Parts: sequence; C-alpha cells; structure tokens
Amino acid sequence: LIALLLFYRYGKKFIFVFLPPTLASILTLSIMGALGYPINLFNILALFLVLGVGVDYAIFYAEYKDNTPTTSLAIALATITTLLSFGLLSLSSFAVIHSFGVTILLGILFSYLLSPLATLVNQK
Repeated sequence: LIALLLFYRYGKKFIFVFLPPTLASILTLSIMGALGYPINLFNILALFLVLGVGVDYAIFYAEYKDNTPTTSLAIALATITTLLSFGLLSLSSFAVIHSFGVTILLGILFSYLLSPLATLVNQK
C-alpha cells in the first residue's frame, strides 16, 4: 500500500523513495542473522516501524529542492532522538524488548544512511 501511494506521488521514480527503508530492513535482518540473533514477532513489528520512519526520511529528502542544510539537520536530529528513544530499548535484559530495540536501532541507522538516495527523484 505504501508503494502504491508513493507511485501515485512520484511516478516511476517512487523506487528511490521506497528503496532506502526496504534496504535498511534487509540489512538489519542480515546483520542480526549473521550475529546469531533469533528472529521473532517483535523483530518483524519493529521492521514495520523502520519502514514507516525510513519512508518519512526518504520523503523529506525527495522533497528537498533547495540546498539549505536545514532539512539535513532536521532529519539528523529526528534520527538522533529516534535512536535514543528506541535504541535504548536494546539495553534491556528482557529478551523481547532487547530484540525490538536492536532491530529499531539498526534499521533506523541504515534508513538514515540510505535515505539520501531519495534525492535522485529530483534528477532528470
């Protein structure tokens, strides 16, 4: 449904907005699998949150028309607060909360790093 809405707004270039959070989710699952973390329902629920926040970051970059650093600063500050609020859950000793926090921490970090790809929407 999100991809359809993005296609309606950006046309064929919707892939540049949808790709960063999707790649972030795949990278998160790959790293967690490589480190031996078991995947449970809370990891999948956390990935839905990563997808939503990652699409939000990508949309901000896609709509970033002028070269003012204000948008980049706003996205960086939003990422920092999200990483602090949800990432601290990874320090919990309760396994479910820990796995949710690790997934959010990695997913949001990768979403932030990959979201500048959405600026390709504005290129001709």
